[in-house]
Amino acid sequence: MNLPQHRKVWMLSWGLGLATLLCFWPILGNGFVTVDDPQYLLQNPWVRGGVSWQGIRWALTSMYACNWHPATWWSHMLDCQVFGLNPAGHHLVNVLLHAANAVLLFTLLRQLTGAVWRSVCVAMLFAWHPLRVESVAWTSERKDVLSAFFGLLALLAYAKYVHSRRSPIPGEKVGIRNYVLALVWFGLALMSKPMLVTLPGVMLLLDFWPLQRVDALWSRRFLEKAPFFAMAVLVSAITLLAQGKGGAVSSAVVAPIPARLANAAISYLQYLEKTFVPIGLSPIYPYPENLATWLVILSLVILSAASWLVTRARHSEPALFTGWFWFLGTLVPAIGLVQVGPQALADRYTYLPSIGLFVAVVWGLGSVVQENRRAVRWAWAFAVASVVLCGVVTQVQATYWRNGVTLYAHAVKVTTRNYVAFDYLGMAHFDHGEPDEAIAALGESVRLKPDFAVAQYDLGSVSLAAGRPAEALSHLQAAVHLAAADVDAKLSLANCLLQLGRPAEAASTLSAASTLHAPDAVLLNAWGTALLMDGKPGEAETRFREAVRLRPDSAGAHRNLGVVLAKQGRSTAAVAEFAAAARLDPQDAELLYNLGMALMETGRPTEALEAYSDSLRLRSDDARTHYRCGLVLAVLGRDKQAVEHYRQALRADPGSATVKADLAWILATTTDTQVKDPDEAIRTAEAACAAGARPEALPLASLAAAYASAGRLAEAEAVARRAQESAGQAGETVAGARAAQILQACEAGQAVKN
Repeated sequence: MNLPQHRKVWMLSWGLGLATLLCFWPILGNGFVTVDDPQYLLQNPWVRGGVSWQGIRWALTSMYACNWHPATWWSHMLDCQVFGLNPAGHHLVNVLLHAANAVLLFTLLRQLTGAVWRSVCVAMLFAWHPLRVESVAWTSERKDVLSAFFGLLALLAYAKYVHSRRSPIPGEKVGIRNYVLALVWFGLALMSKPMLVTLPGVMLLLDFWPLQRVDALWSRRFLEKAPFFAMAVLVSAITLLAQGKGGAVSSAVVAPIPARLANAAISYLQYLEKTFVPIGLSPIYPYPENLATWLVILSLVILSAASWLVTRARHSEPALFTGWFWFLGTLVPAIGLVQVGPQALADRYTYLPSIGLFVAVVWGLGSVVQENRRAVRWAWAFAVASVVLCGVVTQVQATYWRNGVTLYAHAVKVTTRNYVAFDYLGMAHFDHGEPDEAIAALGESVRLKPDFAVAQYDLGSVSLAAGRPAEALSHLQAAVHLAAADVDAKLSLANCLLQLGRPAEAASTLSAASTLHAPDAVLLNAWGTALLMDGKPGEAETRFREAVRLRPDSAGAHRNLGVVLAKQGRSTAAVAEFAAAARLDPQDAELLYNLGMALMETGRPTEALEAYSDSLRLRSDDARTHYRCGLVLAVLGRDKQAVEHYRQALRADPGSATVKADLAWILATTTDTQVKDPDEAIRTAEAACAAGARPEALPLASLAAAYASAGRLAEAEAVARRAQESAGQAGETVAGARAAQILQACEAGQAVKN
């Protein structure tokens, strides 16, 4: 049955889009991965907050994560607005954009060439190839599918502009509209991913074939695209600034120019290999330590020969020329001439460049077999088999992206000596709550490349988080040595030194970090903590005050300032800082406990009780807070409630002699007959006295009070004298005062009162 052309195109478009959705549908069951997704989404408050005018402005002006791609940020914000942090929703948008790109590519090639079946074949190879998985399955690579979406729309608008210029009916307004539309789409493509700076070059290639605009001077064609080139240059400058500012660009010392050129040649060859034999695909291919000269020469020979052949055949086989140089040219921004990151190449970089290869292959093969009907049938059989095989391998490849552990476990299996993949695998295990597996993987990364500063830092940080500061120390010291300008490494090393009880060294490390750039609140808080532990409260206060000045909205900065003020006996000022911190972070139980302590020091027991009670609502089994509540309630004369809190404190900490002593004191001295219990007071006080090798003054005073309450005055007087002597030796004023009160009551024959 011969279908009308428009219906056939319509059915092919819908079939292509739906088949692409089905091919990538399993991705919706995957989670986020540990590389970039936390930085881009999970820990980015601007994106997590959804769409807002402030977020839109931030995206336009920010160079966060060493990139400038505001349109990508806006799309992530919209995802969070609609789906929150449900990964299925974010993956769905990526899949929908990729399916749309497949249909757009088919539409573009069909309109440019009129060849329906060749166009759909290229679109299927593009859409279902395993190299597409990284761009679609990785949430943070939204920039790939989004930039391609706008880029293909720009090429479609450009094609319509060219056709309108050729129309026998003057269409000046239509032409201008399409030209402006192409500029707008191109601008959005650049705002999604700067790699599309090469799109004006693609337009020039399309001018040669299939648009065949060879009837005018090429200088006019360049002039026609001057606005596009100007936008590309501007965005290239912004991108280099963003990546240089963020430290993502490797220097010529780390990655020498000759090495970059050699790696670029080899990478082109590897991209060709992975396109035609897509096995052993990995999310990371580390930069090679040594490049074989023979391989560099072979790569250059193959690339040069292919370029020479397609150039020589440009008139007879123009599709080969356009397709080949589309592939070479669009890869230039990502080929490593400007080295960004540790990778030598990446599957995601082939998203748009692969279109050129598929155009060259499909049109080239079509030209070879078109005169032979049998060869045409074999060619179609080969094409169908290739497309089906691509779809099957793609679905298998997508399963590896289930989470960070499955992804990087696969990476270390299919590559050799992949120290970067082992580092990523270790951090994925750590994020999954598997510190032992994390340390093992990170240790392998360090073994493979001891001078890899990132792995040394990650291994040290994970060891520190796992409670192994002694093991962490050498790795953090190595990270600081390898990356002397890394403030985070110095912060982690200082934290490790603090845990090892070496505050002076920690303070010195943080002092060195402060010279790298103006200290922020995080560094100042850590520095102040080190100085306080080193017995320098005055200097610590200076750092904490500066942290509060820089970040008045930081609860931690106010809390730390409150602590140092309290340690200096400036309780009123400490109360103000603790209260400010509690307003900013009312869910911090320890902070509320400190506020209660400071309020008691300033003689405000009712407010202190309120702070302690708020702390207990967050941490109901904390022995210290129950004990402090008991003390405040005893001061307020609410002995029954005080006893209950003392009992709860003992349930949480049964061995506390201090709590037992104070509980025994109230049981012996209270005037509340419902609470008073001399026998329990004696048992509790005796237990308090037996808690240590030698009874302390406070338990002895409580035991004397218990004896007096039971009418055993002679024993009470004897124990009270022991308590008074012990208190005098230890300087315990409370126990001494209680012992004196008991002796006075015994001499007067009166009861001891609380």
